[in-house]
Amino acid sequence: MSNRLATERLILRPVQKSDAEAITTLINNWDVARMLARVPFPYTLEDARSFLEKADRFPQENGACVFAVTQKTDQVFKGVIGLDPHDTGVFELGYWLGEPYWGQGFASEAARAIVDFAFEVLNIDRLNASHADDNPASGNVLKKVGFEPYGKEPKESVARSELVDSTMVTLPRHKWQSLQAQAS
Repeated sequence: MSNRLATERLILRPVQKSDAEAITTLINNWDVARMLARVPFPYTLEDARSFLEKADRFPQENGACVFAVTQKTDQVFKGVIGLDPHDTGVFELGYWLGEPYWGQGFASEAARAIVDFAFEVLNIDRLNASHADDNPASGNVLKKVGFEPYGKEPKESVARSELVDSTMVTLPRHKWQSLQAQAS
């Protein structure tokens, strides 16, 4: 399995211990943390180190993969994207970018790369994801890469300490293949 994915502007590479400070700086922002399910706020350097230790073990333990989203030209760390397998065999896509990198198409570019990786390399049948209903920008990213809504579900938000209304989305292999055919 390739450990790096390249797009026009980005390199997605495995997260590493040296990312801890960048992760802490970018995610310790209420506007970022409140949109994520498992992230506490405030977010400390120790939280980042703990996450990175777990991420280092993910592929061996459960097949999950976590990538740092970095700019190709200068390797600036922008956020994290990954795939988390569930007992059903379906992988869940998750991602976040630091606020300075919002609105520039980086999330869509990274999501497209990881979706292609999931279907081409991991050979999975379906990807799921979700976004908080008060985060339409994330919903737009998921829609751009082909995800479609299939339901609503309250999701726990550690940062908010409450359940947050969320939209569940899915992208089956056959729809991804259809989108690939349309693009070529």
